[in-house]
Amino acid sequence: SHTGENLAAAFAEILEEFGISDKVLSITCDNASNNDVMVERLQDDLDSFERVNHTRCFLHVNNLVAQTFVRQFDAPKAKPSGDQPGTDPADPDYLLHRLAQDLDVEERITREALLQELAGTEKVAEDDDLEGWEDETAALTQAERKVVEESLRPVKLLLAKVRKLAYKTVNSTTLLLPAWKTCLEELKMGIRIIPRDVRTRWNSTYDMLCFVLEYKKAYSRFTADGNNELRDYELTSEEWKVVEQLCQILKVLKDATLYFSRSTANLAHVIPIMDIINDRLTTSANDSALSPAIRTAAGLAKKTLNRYYSRTDDSETYRIAMSKYLDFYFVLLHLANVL
Repeated sequence: SHTGENLAAAFAEILEEFGISDKVLSITCDNASNNDVMVERLQDDLDSFERVNHTRCFLHVNNLVAQTFVRQFDAPKAKPSGDQPGTDPADPDYLLHRLAQDLDVEERITREALLQELAGTEKVAEDDDLEGWEDETAALTQAERKVVEESLRPVKLLLAKVRKLAYKTVNSTTLLLPAWKTCLEELKMGIRIIPRDVRTRWNSTYDMLCFVLEYKKAYSRFTADGNNELRDYELTSEEWKVVEQLCQILKVLKDATLYFSRSTANLAHVIPIMDIINDRLTTSANDSALSPAIRTAAGLAKKTLNRYYSRTDDSETYRIAMSKYLDFYFVLLHLANVL
């Protein structure tokens, strides 16, 4: 059993075998609750280790921040038959719920296809690790939650349009897929298929939106063509602006993921990059030029980041790392100011 108590006992035994149980400054692991219990127990068992020096995996923290941001735009769940939205096509709730029908089924099929595609290859299709993730809206009052939901609806609708189009196109091998390829050929654009994201991997949402932005001309022509019967998935000029805003924020998180996936990244880089992410989320949450939905999601994502940021304050490992790399820190602060 992988309980925190058992993990601590097994880890302490290994340290004893190697003769280093009195030389442990820090332990790095993700934010799973059993790891927190393990760290608490090891503080009692190891004289050299203090709980505040638990170094949390930054990639996992970054993933939780991204999940908080992206999950605000999850499609609404199907309502009970007696509680359906109105039938007025001009009602935004009606349109959103109509487009959101079967999105969960389509996502499951997309995910299964991805797993099958990667089977037997060196690529691993791992879902995002959500251990330690907390719903930042849980503490809101009912009135506050209603305001948040109202602000988020336009982006939920936008994403529902893109997801439905991506799924319908790739699964219409005799009509829509050939029409999409013909559209790209006429525009002299590279032949690529619109990727469909999956909820369990936030960066797939970023990749999907970046693709749509890059292929904006093709997307607009394809959905505007009456022969394709895809007018429901057309994006307005305001929605295109929101796509850009989504990509700008998610790019910072994607860049951080790629940076800390390299072999050369180290602990001294964590706090400066957390500062960059924090500054971007703070600026976005307060920028009146951005969509209210983007501002809301950025503010909630900032709460997730701050929860883990505050845990570095008393850590000796971070203080040691930062004192060794002050020059690097100031370089990153400069980059944060120009990004």
